[in-house]
Amino acid sequence: PFILYFDDFSDRVPDEIVFPADYQNTGKLTRNKLRDWQEIIEEIFKRADTEGIDDEETPLQSYMNISNSDRKGDILSDIEDELNNEIIKEWKRIKKSGKSLADDSEKLNLVIVNEEGKFEFKVRDKSNQDKRRTFNIGERSKGFQWFFNYMIKLKFNPNYKKKLENSIFLLDEP
Repeated sequence: PFILYFDDFSDRVPDEIVFPADYQNTGKLTRNKLRDWQEIIEEIFKRADTEGIDDEETPLQSYMNISNSDRKGDILSDIEDELNNEIIKEWKRIKKSGKSLADDSEKLNLVIVNEEGKFEFKVRDKSNQDKRRTFNIGERSKGFQWFFNYMIKLKFNPNYKKKLENSIFLLDEP
């Protein structure tokens, strides 16, 4: 069976996930602690229903090689739709089930920002008189940070292909 192991609930989402300068040509990831997050970003791009991605490269490489900023923005919008469908939708489902959540806004959306090979996950909150305010994941409640970390590693794990049958989840000291 596929085993998904969550060993550290204090693990936090990095403020930025940086790719090597030559990634768009080579597709090679770094060998540092950000590699897991780089693989998650790659997987998000693979699973999102995006238009305008070249099939000859990985979807992320193709995206990084696009020079038209409008086209890149459209692709990131598709990525955000996928993130919101998979993660924020689940957050709202838990909230509706009557669970008390510290970060309980109904008006949250995930945003992914890309600048020069760096990606950031952010949360856009419209709960303050419908004014949009954007925050890093690390600026949200610890519960939301943990939930986001868990869900993104579950939903976009490059080794896990949404097959719940015969899978084992190991949670070390949740």
